[in-house]
Amino acid sequence: MISSDAYKNAHYDIKKKICNGVGPAGFWGKFIPETIWFLNVSEAANIHDWDYEVGITEEDRIIADSRFLRNLLKIIEIKTKWKWLKKLRITRARFYFLAVSFLGEKHFGNKKKFKPIESEIACLLY
Repeated sequence: MISSDAYKNAHYDIKKKICNGVGPAGFWGKFIPETIWFLNVSEAANIHDWDYEVGITEEDRIIADSRFLRNLLKIIEIKTKWKWLKKLRITRARFYFLAVSFLGEKHFGNKKKFKPIESEIACLLY
């Protein structure tokens, strides 16, 4: 998994306060599964949560979102044997990426409103 050194070295209790898995913290986050077609992807989401907590700039947000997608794809590549299932999981991973890119801005560290750069999104989807 790709993550910052700060995340790798953080104590479990600190991670637990910052990271909540897939989806937003609170009531609505409970309706978003921790899995993509029965494959647990919560560690990729936890890294993303960390990145959103410590991020400051638009560039930090873009890096966090692209790291999230790369980590999702890495988990899928390593843990999926069948091509048909891999395609389904990759499609869902792209949806998760688009969701955080377009809907996650209010949860980003400094709470500024950023718009994802279209070229960055296009690069990661193809």
